[in-house]
Amino acid sequence: MITLHRGIYALENRFLKTRLFDENTYSKKTLGVTYRLCKSILLDITLDHLSFLVQHEAFGHGSRFREFGYTNSSYGINLLLPYGDGSGWARSGILSSERIITSHERIAMITGGTEANTILSDVMRYKWLQRGSINYRETFLYLFSANDLSLYILRTKQRLRGSEGNDILNFLRAINANEGYPQEEYYRLSLDDLAKHALINILNPFQYFSIYTYFYKYLLSGEENCILPMINIWNMKYLPSFRLGLTPFGSEFYFENFIVYSEKIINLYFRYGEPTFHKYWGLGLKVINLIHNQKLSIDGRLDIWDQPSILLGGETITSARGGLGGALFGTLFYKISRSDSFIRLVVQVGYKTPGFLEGEKLGKGFIGRIGISFLGL
Repeated sequence: MITLHRGIYALENRFLKTRLFDENTYSKKTLGVTYRLCKSILLDITLDHLSFLVQHEAFGHGSRFREFGYTNSSYGINLLLPYGDGSGWARSGILSSERIITSHERIAMITGGTEANTILSDVMRYKWLQRGSINYRETFLYLFSANDLSLYILRTKQRLRGSEGNDILNFLRAINANEGYPQEEYYRLSLDDLAKHALINILNPFQYFSIYTYFYKYLLSGEENCILPMINIWNMKYLPSFRLGLTPFGSEFYFENFIVYSEKIINLYFRYGEPTFHKYWGLGLKVINLIHNQKLSIDGRLDIWDQPSILLGGETITSARGGLGGALFGTLFYKISRSDSFIRLVVQVGYKTPGFLEGEKLGKGFIGRIGISFLGL
C-alpha cells in the first residue's frame, strides 16, 4: 500500500509542482498557498484517505477473515469529501460449517482494521528514519493511520459514529462478554476507559512532525520535504514514542525507543497490558539493516511476551497455554536491478508461539513471506 501510494504521488509531483511560480510577494504567496490547499483537498487527501481506508477494511478486517477461513467476504469503500462521505465497511463471508470461531478470534476480527493501520503507520516511520526526512505527501496518510484507533474511540464517545458496525462498541461488547460481563451496565472495560487509554497517543512525536511538515514546510513554504528531528546522543540519534493498541485481552500500551546508528535503525519497545481483566506484558527488538551492503540487507526482529491463554478455533476449540511466548523473524532484501529506482526481492522467515502479536496470526507456527520491494521512487 505504501509503495503504491508513493508511486502515485511521485507521478503526480511530476505534473503538479508544489510551486507554480516564485512566491516573492504577499499576493503571490497567497495564490501559492491557495493552490496547494486546493490541490490537497481535491486530490491529495482523498488519495491518502482511500489508501488508509483500503488498508483498514481489506487488509485489516479482511486479513483476519482470511486467517480464520472465511471466503467471499465483501467490502465497501467511499471516497472522502467532497466526493463522498468517506465511510467503509467489511463483511465476513462464508465460513465452513466445520470451523468454530472463538471469542478471541472474533475480537481479533473486530480490531483488525485499526491494527492494520497501526502497522501501516509503523512502516512509514521506519522509512522516515532511514531517509532522515518526511515528504509532505506522506503526512496525511500517516495521520489517518496512526490516529485511526484513538479517533475511532473519541468519535464513538462523542456520538459522531453510529452503533451499527462500530468496531469500538463491538470490541467492548465482545471482550466484556468473554470475561463474564455481558450486560453493558456491568462492563468492566468501558468506553470512558478506552478514551482515557487513548490519551497516550498524545505522546507520539511523529504526528507533530507530520503536522509541521504539511502546514509549515509544504502549505506555507512550498517545500516537499522536512528533516526528521531527533535527539543527538554521542554518535546516535534517539526518539521515544508512545501509543495504544487493542488485544484480545484488553488495552495495551507501547513505549518505543527509536535509535539511528550508522545505517541501522533500532526499535527497542515495551508492551504493558492494562490489567482490567488480565496482567500481561511484552518486549521486542527490531533492527533494520542488521546486515547491509550494496546488494543485500537483512532485518531482524525478536518479540517476547507473557500473556493469558488464548482460544483458537477449528473443528474443535483449543486453549493455547498462556505464559511466556515469543516470535523471531528475519527479512532479507536482495537487489535485483541496477537503476536508482531499484527493485529488491524480499524473503521473510519466522516462527511464533501462540499469542497476540500485531499483524501476525494468533496460532503458532512457521511464517514465510516473499515479495518485491520498490525503492527510490
